[in-house]
Amino acid sequence: MLNSLESLEIRSNHLTSIPQIGVNEIRSLKSLSLYDNLISIVENNAFLSYHSRTKLTKLDLSANNMSVIFPQGLLGLEVLEQLSLDKNRLRMIPEDALVLVPTLEQLSLGVNEIETIGVKALQLPNLKSLSLEVNKIKSIPPDALQTVPNLAYLYLAGNLFTSIESTMFFYVNRLKVLSMSNNHELRIVTANAFQYVPNLLRLELSDCAISVIEPTAFHKIPKFK
Repeated sequence: MLNSLESLEIRSNHLTSIPQIGVNEIRSLKSLSLYDNLISIVENNAFLSYHSRTKLTKLDLSANNMSVIFPQGLLGLEVLEQLSLDKNRLRMIPEDALVLVPTLEQLSLGVNEIETIGVKALQLPNLKSLSLEVNKIKSIPPDALQTVPNLAYLYLAGNLFTSIESTMFFYVNRLKVLSMSNNHELRIVTANAFQYVPNLLRLELSDCAISVIEPTAFHKIPKFK
C-alpha cells in the first residue's frame, strides 16, 4: 500500500460511485480528484471508510452529471478545505451535506441548475471563496450569506440577476472580489449597492445589460480599484 501517497487523480474515467476498495486504504491522502466520471449520486457515508478522511483537504467531484449528495455523503471529512462540484446537475445547494464540513474555505458550485440560495444553505463559518457561476439565480435573500461572514471572493457571473441590491451583501463586509459579469438580465445598479462591502477591491460587471447606474451606486467603497 502506498502509505506516502498524498495526491490521487482518477479523472475522465467511468466510475459510477465514490471508489472504496483500494482507495479507502490510503492513509496519507490530502487531495482526491474524481473529475469527469459518472458519479451521479454521493451516497451516505461515502467517505467514512477512508483511512485518510482526517487528512483529506481537497476534493474534486466536478463534471460527474451529479444530481444528489445525500445528507451524510460527506460525513467524516473532518479537515476538508476545498470542494469542487462544478459542471453537475445540482438543482439546489446540498445544505445538509455541507453542514458536516464546516472547515470548508473554498466551495465551487459553478455550472449547475441552482435557482435559489436558502437561508441555511451555507453554514460554513470558515468559507472564504464561493463560486455559483452559470446557474439560474435571480436574487440573493438578505440573510442567505449571514452564515459565511469570512467570505472574501464571490463569483456570480452567468446568472439571471436583474439588479444589484445592497441587502444581498449585508453580512459579508470582508468581501474583496465580486464577479457578476454575463448576467444578461442585469439592467440597473442601484444607489449605494455596495455600501456593505467597504473592502471591495475588484468588481466585474462586463457583458451585462446595464442601462442605469444610480448616482451613489459606488459610494462607500474607499478601497475600490
